[in-house]
Amino acid sequence: IVALEKDAMVQQAGFDANAHDYPYPVEAPDLFDVADDADTDTINTRDIIYKIFCLQTGRPFNGSGEDITVGRDVMSAMNEIYKQVIHKTYVLVDQNWPTILRVAKHLERHGDIDDQASLDRLILRN
Repeated sequence: IVALEKDAMVQQAGFDANAHDYPYPVEAPDLFDVADDADTDTINTRDIIYKIFCLQTGRPFNGSGEDITVGRDVMSAMNEIYKQVIHKTYVLVDQNWPTILRVAKHLERHGDIDDQASLDRLILRN
């Protein structure tokens, strides 16, 4: 569950970075209110949240989060898990905002980061 939660947080980090960067609060999309494939991160997150829900409740995996059919009670429970993931992700983004900006600026100026050691130095630089 912890590993799946981290996967969901990675999927939502871009969304939370956008929410951090704009002065007006951006509301997270409802986990089940995605009409097309344009928001791949939310679709992937929905799949992960479904797996977390199944592990927490003992429910067998029954397809993927993209194509599941569940009742309102399950949708509500999954949305609660999702809100927790969004909150934890936002806290991490907020705590690491200067580093996120530093890496983003480097990528804008120089393109790719060629190796892990370079990325580590960029992250650790204060």
